[in-house]
Amino acid sequence: TILLYWNLITQMSKTLFETEFTTHSIRRSAARWAARCGANDTSIKRAGRWYVEKGFLSYICIYFLM
Repeated sequence: TILLYWNLITQMSKTLFETEFTTHSIRRSAARWAARCGANDTSIKRAGRWYVEKGFLSYICIYFLM
């Protein structure tokens, strides 16, 4: 189930990194990684299930500001 998956991710992140990460952390990191590797916006939005441009940009724009 989703709750089981979420709990597993949380426990792993606490053990490995001594901080709590969520599935949104993974989603954000994957989107930024794809952008750095040259994936086009359409592919990233489809993979991340972003249907609204604003939601997608809130994840990606921070990468370009770094």
